[in-house]
Amino acid sequence: MPVYQYEALNNDGRTIRGKVTAENEREVQRNLKSQGLVSLSIEKEEKTKGFTLFKGGLKTQDHIMVLEELAVLLKAGVPLADGVESIASSGIHPDITTAFENINGDLKRGERFSVTLKKNLPKLPSYVDQLIAAGEITGNLESALADSAKQMQYDLDIKKDIRSALTYPAILIFVGIGAVFFIFTVVVPKFESLFEGKIDQLPGLARIVMGSGMYLRDNMYLVLGILVGFITLLVFLFRIPAVQKGTLEISQSIPIFGSWMKDSETGRWATLLAILMRNKIPLMQALELAKSGLKTPSVQQQMTQVAISVRAGASLANALRDHTHFAPISINLISVGEKAGNLAEMLQSLSTLYERSSKDRMQKFLALIEPLSIMIVGALIGSIVGGIIVGIQSVTDLQ
Repeated sequence: MPVYQYEALNNDGRTIRGKVTAENEREVQRNLKSQGLVSLSIEKEEKTKGFTLFKGGLKTQDHIMVLEELAVLLKAGVPLADGVESIASSGIHPDITTAFENINGDLKRGERFSVTLKKNLPKLPSYVDQLIAAGEITGNLESALADSAKQMQYDLDIKKDIRSALTYPAILIFVGIGAVFFIFTVVVPKFESLFEGKIDQLPGLARIVMGSGMYLRDNMYLVLGILVGFITLLVFLFRIPAVQKGTLEISQSIPIFGSWMKDSETGRWATLLAILMRNKIPLMQALELAKSGLKTPSVQQQMTQVAISVRAGASLANALRDHTHFAPISINLISVGEKAGNLAEMLQSLSTLYERSSKDRMQKFLALIEPLSIMIVGALIGSIVGGIIVGIQSVTDLQ
């Protein structure tokens, strides 16, 4: 819905200016008249195409910010329609403005907030739709919005942890490859005249180093093209969901890193299930939604079996004991929560335990991967330098 800027006179004869969201200028005039104001000018506000707080498409952080802001407004006693209108006119992001203008219009036509939110912000996770729908039914919409934002932030933090854990080793390897490429293409060929006619008589390591260096020098563009093509192919493949899931599955078998991934997955599942149950989502529906928040196919399959067992009448604790590799302390916490009727609180405690364990394992993984990367790069460069030295000594012996 468009935003109009107006200038009007009040009962005291003073000029006031403001903004209002309306279908057209006639509706603005009616609104001003109902407030006892005499309109002087009404202009439609144009959306600026210059600087905005956020550029490009909507990101996860944008969605989180909007949900948090709306939750704060509702908690402060602002009616839902006014909160939606406030976000629509806030200028956070052009796509957010458009979406909430449409939501505002749908609300005025009597559509439920959960339905219109899903329609206008389709990239929100499925559990957000369910949480907000439950929040509407129970009258706890602000809590549902806050919990949705909290869970989305939790998922985003896990992605950031994984990215930050792999960034430094990736930089080390990238710099190492650059150094190896420089040595092969610049340093090694300078010894060509020294080894001319004698390469076949050199020791194996020296022969490999010199041969590789001269090949790279003579076919530099071909090698660079193959390298760029390989990197492009990897980037393309890792954008395919099936490849991402397969990589996550394989990563679970890597020492330390695999344990970290498993703890992260379990913590995510426990957090999401706790939030869903706290917002009065039925257990079976909550189990399905919590499963959809998992990334690893094998863990998803385990949780599918858990849901089947619970539907057949088993307790959640027994189902987890039979179909997952949860630690005994985790099963005990859930069992106690079921018996005491505070399963959501116990799941939240379980989530906290796994979150701490995940961070500890991440630190161990970083402590291992960083020196390992340095050792690999150092060994590679050392082998090249060693090959050159062995070659020089061999040539000296031949002379």
